[in-house]
Amino acid sequence: MNGEKKRWHGIVILGNLMIMISLIQLGGLLANYEQYRSYFQFLAERLLTLRYLISLLGRIATSIMGILYRNDFLRRLAIMNSWLIILILYWKHPYPVIYAHVQAISRNFEPLMRGLHATDSFIPTVTLGVLIVIYLSDLLFNGWVIYYLTRPRVKAQFQPA
Repeated sequence: MNGEKKRWHGIVILGNLMIMISLIQLGGLLANYEQYRSYFQFLAERLLTLRYLISLLGRIATSIMGILYRNDFLRRLAIMNSWLIILILYWKHPYPVIYAHVQAISRNFEPLMRGLHATDSFIPTVTLGVLIVIYLSDLLFNGWVIYYLTRPRVKAQFQPA
């Protein structure tokens, strides 16, 4: 193979999975800035803009492309990004924002809610459940990314041939 390393399927799958997730999230961010802004209205304008830019940049393909092209610096960037997501999980998915989402969705299903005799405690209870699922999925996925990209045999795939 002319000194070229065989590309591992796991690395390609991880890179493609991260690209898919990023494109979906990026589409949502770009399509509805006003909604994003309304959800984070408790932030000062500068912080809101900074958060938005970080959200956009975090989803841009630098670390993802590094995984697909096996660039070690960008592999490290992907690991740091995963650690950052784990460390700032609450600020990535703050309770007031998830509460607003649940509230908006429940309004769309108002007849169903009345039929189920949903009480005032319904929205906070569902919000808590949603937060648990979101937090666990972010923790598990990013924890797995860190674990996988730091395995010696995977790490070796990112070293020059």
